[in-house]
Amino acid sequence: MKLTLDPGAAALLDTLHAAGYAAYAVGGCVRDSLLGRTAHDWDLCTSALPQQVMELFGAEQCIPTGLQHGTVTIKYGGQLYETTTFRTEGSYTDGRHPDEVQFVPDVREDLARRDFTINAMAYNAAEGLVDPFGGQVDLQNGLLRAVGEPQQRFTEDALRILRLYRFAARFGFALDAATARAARQLAPHLDCISAERIQEELAKLLAAPQPGGYLEPAVLAVVLPELTPESLTAAKSVVDACPAGEENLPVRWAALLGALGETDTRRVLKRLRCSNTCIEETAILVRETAGEGVYGSFRLGHEFELRHPTDASCLEQHSHPAGRCPNSNSLFPPQAAVVAVAGHSIARPIALRATGSRTRPGTRQ
Repeated sequence: MKLTLDPGAAALLDTLHAAGYAAYAVGGCVRDSLLGRTAHDWDLCTSALPQQVMELFGAEQCIPTGLQHGTVTIKYGGQLYETTTFRTEGSYTDGRHPDEVQFVPDVREDLARRDFTINAMAYNAAEGLVDPFGGQVDLQNGLLRAVGEPQQRFTEDALRILRLYRFAARFGFALDAATARAARQLAPHLDCISAERIQEELAKLLAAPQPGGYLEPAVLAVVLPELTPESLTAAKSVVDACPAGEENLPVRWAALLGALGETDTRRVLKRLRCSNTCIEETAILVRETAGEGVYGSFRLGHEFELRHPTDASCLEQHSHPAGRCPNSNSLFPPQAAVVAVAGHSIARPIALRATGSRTRPGTRQ
């Protein structure tokens, strides 16, 4: 198995190897490379201690990001490369961060502390792929599985529960049965995670191609307790039908939270520390799509008939930034997509998938 390394990462690994240290690219960059995707962040791990890394590359080239956890960020070629010493971790008293770490000489010990098998792989050109937990096979099978004992992984860091569903939604993977069971059972531990981190993971989940099937009720009951199970069930297909991507998050948030109404939607997004822009655009959508029951009026362009005389040019007329529909006088934000508003329209020239039967993510036994 030969992967193409980022030039900067390859150069740094060569320098570490020449100095007598073991070193590898690790984690998401290896996973994405195996999937044929472009890896944006190249993280490295090494047997070199943090002080040895700083001595090797020099103080001007190094940022002591987290020396107590073994991490030094190396500046090279205009890029930043997090370089962490092989380590094991102690107990997690706060359910988020290890109380202590111990540096170790073997990369396999380091990989054993990681969250999921697809993220627990390392690579260098000389040794090839180091994959002690079967991450490559899980990638090929489209399966997301915890490293080792799932209960332990999620007890160590509850945020991994949200990461499980976020990664699965991003790649369209099924969940390993034991891993999914542990995530549901330990979901109440998410109450110790900061609102900012929860919002970050939810936003990435909602930006995925079809996140509806990964909006796990046991998890949403903890991080979005305002949303009833019935409202969540009704929202899933609407969320999936909305355009994906970070730029369309207000549309996805509005589809998910529409049953709450404008005031509670604003309250929820403010609690989650969303940006003012996201809160405003989402709230406008929720307000403008209210009036025909919970989700009756939140319908996409291909699901209703516009009533305006100038319907044919409606999309083009609404391609400019936030303002009012020239036909209906309804407000629309820049990420509005095509939405029916009690017989009127909020529109944006954006391609939408047709609704219909979809294959939901399964659970592998």
